[in-house]
Amino acid sequence: YDDAEGSETGTNSGANYSSGSALKGDSQTSENTAEENEFSGTTEQVEGVSEADIVKTDGKYIYTVNDNFLSIFSASGSNSQLLSRTELENEENAYVYGDMFLKDDRLVILQNSYGYNGAYSCVGDCMASGDDYTSIIIFDISDRKEPKQVAVTRQKGYYNTSRMVGDYVYLVSECYINTNNIVKEEPDTYVPTVVYNDKTTVLPADRIYCYNYGEDSASYSVIGSFNYRDGALCDSASLFGGASQIYCSKDNIIFTKYNSTELPKEEGSYSSAYTDISRLEISGGKIEYKASGKVEGELENQFFIDEYDGYFRFVTTVTETTVTKQKYANTDKEIFVYDSNPSACLTVLDKDLKLCGQIKDLAQGERVYSVRFMGDTAYFVTFRRTDPLFSADLSDPKNPKILGELKIPGFSEYMYP
Repeated sequence: YDDAEGSETGTNSGANYSSGSALKGDSQTSENTAEENEFSGTTEQVEGVSEADIVKTDGKYIYTVNDNFLSIFSASGSNSQLLSRTELENEENAYVYGDMFLKDDRLVILQNSYGYNGAYSCVGDCMASGDDYTSIIIFDISDRKEPKQVAVTRQKGYYNTSRMVGDYVYLVSECYINTNNIVKEEPDTYVPTVVYNDKTTVLPADRIYCYNYGEDSASYSVIGSFNYRDGALCDSASLFGGASQIYCSKDNIIFTKYNSTELPKEEGSYSSAYTDISRLEISGGKIEYKASGKVEGELENQFFIDEYDGYFRFVTTVTETTVTKQKYANTDKEIFVYDSNPSACLTVLDKDLKLCGQIKDLAQGERVYSVRFMGDTAYFVTFRRTDPLFSADLSDPKNPKILGELKIPGFSEYMYP
C-alpha cells in the first residue's frame, strides 16, 4: 500500500479494479474504443462504472476543460498539437466544475450554475436560497477541430458526484431548500426539479424517498439518469436528507449520511455516531429505491463501501464515549467529562441492508484511514500511534475473520492494488 494523496481531490484515485476480477492496472478501460491503442483511462473503483475526470483520452486525442474552455489536443508524441479551443456557453453565475465523461463521439461536461435564470432568480446568498443547478453539457466531437454542443440538461442542486454505466450518466446533486421561501402552492420552492429542453419538471411525490431513521435537515440528494448522446432524461428520484458518501456499482447506488447523536448527561458508555444507508437499484437508466439501513460509526470516503455477490461491506470508525462525573477541586460543583475511544468496525449487510456479519472493536484507540476491498478480502489501515494494516476474510459474509495484521510507522490515506 502507498502513502499517496488524491483520494479527495478533483482527480479520481480509484483503481481500475473490480472485486472478483483480475487487476487491469493501466490497461484499457470501458472508455477505450480502439483496441489497437494501448493507453490508460480514468481509474475506476468498480470495473465497468466510469468515473468523471478533469482529463480524458481515447488514445488519439486528449480532452481538457479549463478556464471555461474545452481544449482538444492530438496525442501524437512530439507532433502533438492543439486542435481546437471552444468557449463554453454559460448561464449567468455559472462556472465549470471540470469533470467529464468520454464515450464514442460524445464528451459530457459537468457544470454548476447559481440561480439558473430559466427557472429561478438568485436572491441574496444562492447557497442558502437553494437555487443551485448542475448542468450536463454534451458535445459532438466527431470533428475534433470543430466540436459542437448538442444538448444541455439541468438538475437542481450543486454537484456531488456522477457515474456512467452503459449509455447513461447518473448525476447526483445536493439540493438545499430555503425554508424561509417556501410557498405551499408552488412545489418548486421545496421540491427538486429537472430542466430538459427548457421544460422544468418537479419530481413527483412517489419519486422522493427518505432514510428509515428520520431527518431534520432541509436538503435532498437528487439522482438523475441521462442518455450520454442527447442528454435525454431517462429517470430521476430524490433522497430526502442528502448524502455524505456515495458508492456506485453496475446495479446499485449506495447513499450514506453520517449522523452524530447527542451524548446524554449521565454516566455511562455510548456510541456517539452512526451512518444511515439507502440502496437505489439502477438498470438501463431506470432508478428504483430498494432498502434503507444503518451501520455503526463513520465512513471516510467511497472506498470504505463495497458490493460483492449480493452483499454490501462497510468499514467504519466507531467512537465509544465514556461519560463520568467529576468535582471541581475544593467545591461541590460537578462537571461531566467525556473520554472518546475510536476503533475499527467491519460490517456486512444483505441486499435489504440488514446485518449479516460483523467484526467490532478492532484497533482500539485508532481511526480507519484507508480501505480497499478485493473480492473475498478487505484491507484497511488505521492510525493513532502506529499504522496497522489489517486483512479480513469475507468469504463467509455471516462470519468475517481477521486474516493478518502488519504494523508500520505513519499512516496511509489511500491503497492501490
